[in-house]
Amino acid sequence: MGTHQQDISPVSVVGELNYLLASWCPGLLDADLNTSLTRVLRERFSRVQSRCELES
Repeated sequence: MGTHQQDISPVSVVGELNYLLASWCPGLLDADLNTSLTRVLRERFSRVQSRCELES
């Protein structure tokens, strides 16, 4: 069996946390969450996300 060498390059990863009040989005967990949360909030709940606070 031959050996296979894999090239492992550095990768950047960005994580995002969203805090929502449950009363703003009743039934959120019933929505299709395998898509953009921003789109679900806008189209289903008329909520628009804003970046009011950024932490580093």
